[in-house]
Parts: sequence; C-alpha cells; structure tokens
Amino acid sequence: MKKMTFAIAAAVFLAAVPTHAAQFWYEPITNLAGGCITTNSPSVNLTVTNFSNWYPHAPGSAFGGTPYDMFIVTNTYTSGAGQSGKRLRVDGTKSEYIMRLFDPVATNTFSSGKLFASFVASANFVPAAGVGTYFAAFNDAGAAGSLNATNGFEFRARVFEIGATNAYPFTNRVAGCYRLGLANALNDPSRSGGNLANTLFVPMDLKGSIDYQVVVKYDLDASSCSMWVNPSSESDTALWTGPTGDFGPITNGLAGYLFRQITPGGTMDVRDIAVGTTFGDVMTNVLANTVVQVATNFNTSTNFPGTPALLEVFPTSVGGGTLTYQWSHISGGATNAVAGGTSQALVIPQVAATDAGNYFCTVANAGGKTAVSTTNFLISVKANAGLGFQAQPASVGGTIGAQLNLSCTVTGSGPYSISWYLNGNQLTDGQPATANGGDASVVLGSTTPTLTVKNLSTNETGDFYVLVSTAAAVTPNSIQSTNAHVVVNQPQAVNIAFLRNLENKDSTSSTYWQITNTTDLFAISNAVVISYTNTSGVGGYWIQDATGGINLFVSSDATFIPHLGDIVNAVGVLSSFSHSLEMAVFVDPTSPSFSPYASATVVGHTNWLPAPMVFSPYSLTNNSGLMETNIEGRIVMITNVYFTNAVGTTTGTGATSVTTTNAQGDPIVVFFPGTRDLDVVGRAYPKFAWTITGYMSQFKSGTYGPAGYEVGVTRWDDIQTNPPPAVTATITRTGNDVVLNWPAVPWQQSVGGAYAYTVLSSTAVTGPYTPLAGGLTFSTTNGTYVDTNAASTPKFYKISSP
Repeated sequence: MKKMTFAIAAAVFLAAVPTHAAQFWYEPITNLAGGCITTNSPSVNLTVTNFSNWYPHAPGSAFGGTPYDMFIVTNTYTSGAGQSGKRLRVDGTKSEYIMRLFDPVATNTFSSGKLFASFVASANFVPAAGVGTYFAAFNDAGAAGSLNATNGFEFRARVFEIGATNAYPFTNRVAGCYRLGLANALNDPSRSGGNLANTLFVPMDLKGSIDYQVVVKYDLDASSCSMWVNPSSESDTALWTGPTGDFGPITNGLAGYLFRQITPGGTMDVRDIAVGTTFGDVMTNVLANTVVQVATNFNTSTNFPGTPALLEVFPTSVGGGTLTYQWSHISGGATNAVAGGTSQALVIPQVAATDAGNYFCTVANAGGKTAVSTTNFLISVKANAGLGFQAQPASVGGTIGAQLNLSCTVTGSGPYSISWYLNGNQLTDGQPATANGGDASVVLGSTTPTLTVKNLSTNETGDFYVLVSTAAAVTPNSIQSTNAHVVVNQPQAVNIAFLRNLENKDSTSSTYWQITNTTDLFAISNAVVISYTNTSGVGGYWIQDATGGINLFVSSDATFIPHLGDIVNAVGVLSSFSHSLEMAVFVDPTSPSFSPYASATVVGHTNWLPAPMVFSPYSLTNNSGLMETNIEGRIVMITNVYFTNAVGTTTGTGATSVTTTNAQGDPIVVFFPGTRDLDVVGRAYPKFAWTITGYMSQFKSGTYGPAGYEVGVTRWDDIQTNPPPAVTATITRTGNDVVLNWPAVPWQQSVGGAYAYTVLSSTAVTGPYTPLAGGLTFSTTNGTYVDTNAASTPKFYKISSP
C-alpha cells in the first residue's frame, strides 16, 4: 500500500442516544446544518484529546491540503424521509476523509465478532463505465496517542460506486447507471488499472438520483465482508454479495466508520447512517413502511431483425427486500405479459417485427407493495437489409507494451458472426496475436465489433481486418473490412524532463497537471536513486537524472532493492499517486497493469549524489509550471527550519507528516515514510535544523493545488542539527573575474546531511555584506563561485551557511 498521511480535528457535537443496546450511533444527517460536516458544531478543537463526532483527515484537513470540503447539502431526492432534506455529499472530485468512532468518547476497538453499518445513498454523479473507487469503509484508529489516532490504514469492507459497462451485444444500456461493489482491503479499481476481478457486485443495476439502503457486514474472525442493497432481513440474498476475504486479520482492531472522497470516484449523497453489532441495529427502515419506487427514465432499442435488444427498469424499495419483476408489451392495442420477462433487464436476443412496440414493468417488493414504470420503453425494428460497414477499423501506431483498440460499426440484419484477422490469420481470445517467439500479447474481443490486443509487441506490426457474416437471407450476407495497418515501435528512450512535460497544462481541465499518457512504455537510463530506501509499497524509489526527478514504482518485485546512489535503467508506464508523477513498472503477471516488457535494473553505483536545490522562497509552490516541470521529484534542501509545534513528539511507527516553518514563519510539510523506512521511525523532532534534505513530492487528492507539496526525508541524518563548520575561502583572480574556493560539505551517499552556502560581499571590511549568490550546494568536496568582472572594484567576501 502506498503511503497515506492524515491529520485529525475534533468537533463538540455529541452522538445521539442509541436506540439499540448494541448500536453505536445513528446519524440521520437531515438534522444537521448545511456546510462542512466537521465544523457542524459551535467550535472545532484540533487536538486528539477532545474527541467528538466526525474527524477530518488529510489531505482534506486543517493540517494541509484542501480543508473541510465534505459538505452537508440540501437537494431534492426521490424517496424516504430525506426527500427535499439534507445529505452528506461524498464528492469524487474533492479530497477528504472523515471518520466517526464507534465510541466518540473512548476509542473502543473490535478485533473479533461482527460489525454492521448501513446508510441510505443516492448517486449525485455516476462515473464513467468501469470507473470508480470506494467511498465508505470500516477503519482502525491508528497509533494511539499520536496525531494518527482515529486515522488508521485498515480500510476494511470497502464500498465502491462503479459506472456500469456496456457489453456486446447488449450495448444500449441506459446511461448514468452503476453498480455497488464490495472488496475488503486488497482492491481499488481506480488504482489498479481498472481491474474489477477482486470486487464483488450486488446483482442489480442502480440509477443516479434514486435512494438505496446499503448494509455492510464485517466478520472480524473470518476477515470477510458481505453487503446488501435494500434488504428487509439478514437472510435476503437476492440483492446481496459476499462473503469476500482479504489479506488477513486486522492489526489494531476496527474503531470507526469512514467516508472517503477522492478522484476518480463518483459522488454519493448519504443520510441515515447507523453502526452496530447486529443487523437489526442498523436497519433504519422496516418492511411494513416501505414502498416501491421506479425511476421515470426509459430506454429504447432500434435495430435490424436478428439483433439483440435490451430494456431496463430502475426500481428501489428501501428496506423492502427481494424485488420481483414482470414486463408487459403493448402492441396493436393489446397488452400482454412478456414470457420470461421477470428480471430487472428485459433481454431479447434476436428481435423480430412482432417485438416492436412499447413496454412497461411492474415491480413488487417482499411486502407486496407494487409500482409500475412508465410505458415509454420502446423497441423499434428496422426492415431487413444486407450487411454494411458504417465505420471500419483505422490504421494506427503503437508502442511495445501498450494496448491496441480497433473497432467497426456494422449495419444490416443479424445475427452477426464476427471474426478479426491479423495478416490473414484468425485471432482467438486469450491467445497471443501471433505464434511468433516472444509474443506476449493477449487478444480480447475477437468475435465482437471492438478488438483489443494487450501487451503489444513488434509481432503485431501488420494488417488487421474484420470479417462479418449473417445467417439472415439478405445480400450481401458477408463483408470484409479494409486493412488497418498497425506499426508497433520500441519504447521511446527519454529523459525525465520529457516525461514531466507530458502532464496536462490546461488550468481549466479537471486533470490539470496530471499525466496524459498512461499506456505507452517509456525507457529512461542512468538515473540515480536519491531515496535512502523504498518509500511506498515494495518498490517505491525516487530517482533523478540530469534533467529532473520522478518516483520509480516497481510493483511486487522483491528482487529489486536499489540503494542510495545506485544507477538504474527502467522501462515502464506513467502514472501518478496524489499528483506525484511516477514511472510504474508492473512485473507481476497477476497485476492488471502487468507488462512483460517493463523492467527496472541496477546498472552501477555512485558515491556522489545530485546536488540538492535550495528551495527558497516557499512561495515557489505557487508557480505550478516551475514546480511540476523542474522541482517535483528532485532532491531539495530547506534551510533554517523550525519544528516548533512538534517539539516533544516523535515521528511514530508509520508514515508521518509535520508542518515546519522557516525563519519568516512560512510553512512547508515534511514527510517521513516510516511505514517502509525504519531509519525515520520513532525519532524525536528537534526544535531547529540548519538544513533538511529530501525529495520534493505531492500528496494532494482531487484537483491540483499548491498546498499538496511536501519534502520527503528518507534518512534521519539528512536533518542537519549541528552548526555548519567554519570555512576559509581562497581567492584568486582570473582576468577581471574573482574566483572563490572553499571546502564545502556536500550531500553524498556515505554521509548524511549537507549545508547550503551563501556568498556575500562588501566594499568595506566592516560591511554591510549583501548576498551575491545564495543556496549553493555542491556535488564535489570543494565549493566554488566566480564573481565576474569584479576585479576592478575592491571587495571583501564572506562565505556563510545557509
């Protein structure tokens, strides 16, 4: 798991009196004022000693990032007590975690037994097909007594909102529908190449702006979880999924329930949140009081005979349990029940003229309450026609390791039989595109209008075409597309500056300063490892070449363990974590982003490291172009640093962030990746440091902002608390230039710590002295500075640090 940094805040709003002996709390939300949920009380106490209800977490906390952007909103909804009432909006375009402890007074934790949570949710925004992330989960309390209290890293029983995908041949699914998924602690589709294999889904398509009650069960003894949508009892299994396991027992015990907003999630509006130890504790609706509601949307299907049609209804019955369906067909003035039309989706594999007409659906819940959809569901059937291409596959270029997508659009009577070919050879799903040696490509969709070839190699250079035929008695009944010529090239050899310039520079875009190419492989060489050890996961290392720096994330390769000063070559794709640019090398075949052509190799070692850039003033973070293209990812040094608010505390046993200030009181965050880097664990913060050396990164979810920058320290000795040694400079003259040389303390592999140097001059020995050059650091044992055209005027010089 990659590093996550949090801070906490406390409010003074008290929990409602439990209605069940084992219910921890119930929060209807509709009784709260509009605005930020964590400030929904008379005052906010930002300490860990005065516990209250909802705690904000970084990056959306007062300690950094966008403060308090999880809001209570007022809107109009379709069902339940919250109609026209207030909701907690969990917004996937913003960045905050909030958690409420099981006990807001004492941090009670559970390491055995069962936990239940429920809430009523309405999707205000549905992400694109196959996209989404988890927005709710149980969590532990982190390290007791530290700033991470009420903020752990378990994130169990994750609840996902994932945009529903259209699958051939039923491609007319209603837009804006989604499914609710469940995974424990292993999976997040938004951060694993879109992989949904480890996520279980409740077997019901859901529609935005409709209320559904979600009930989650976590079995701590079995380390597994289950989820229901709109159940009337724990035994309801029609709208249930589970159990799903995870990677083992929890470490600290679960202590609270959280909601999480992060890109690229959807947006959920939530009310009626309850947490307890039994199913009955969290049921805020009962069967006797629930009704069935059906969305007023409708969908249509217009196609040729022999092709499929799909109609789908979107009902809800909060607390109503199992739903039953009956579709009816209106044609020629008569209404008839559709045989077999007893599911949420009405699927007709091959339409005929007799299927044309309007449809509606009657829905009933377990208590016998019913509702009827509109009659605007429509199937239109065209006249028989011969096959033709509305669109044919186009010639494209590709890069080794990337993904090829070719598509066509077919018209005419079906059913269709589709086959894709490369250089005259038919392609087969799950197999390489060719039988040539070293071909690790994988073919998908070879019998559909869209062909995908993953893990391209140079073997895939050639001509692709598609052959379509039909069993219908039409002419023509078989057609072949023109050739799509594909050229696959070797990974492009680039420097890090080139990669950094691939970020989106459009400030009006939601992906401002995020990477624009996440599929092509790129090759970099002779980059120096500038982090003392891995900072995240198994293989997260910071590297720098002569042009810039970047994080090198080598996934699941325990053999790749470079050291500070090692020189590496790498081939990988670009990605980002909280806006920090990464080169990702996926070498694990089980990973959805695996590439057989990716690699990371140590090719040498140097005892001298790139000279740190003295980062001053801190307002440079407001210059996004400079930070993103020239500074982020590089080794930097900050000088005259004060830990005033952290004195007397330690870095703890996990990833820790602390806000420091310079002599002017300007803040900057310093991050210690202690979850992986034991050298910075349990260290007492000093009051003052002459210099701090580390990599410049970001930890900012959601939209880009300058508040996310931080300096990552991977070696405790790089916090220099000893005064710099006195230096004596030698002065020589070269023409009209004055050359100063002195023994500097550089940043090097074998010795932690370094100093920044400033050259000052004056026309009088008593001063005043003014800086000629500040923030000089050196990758050799000697410092040097040339004062050009200075010999004609008498000058006196001083060398100081910093």
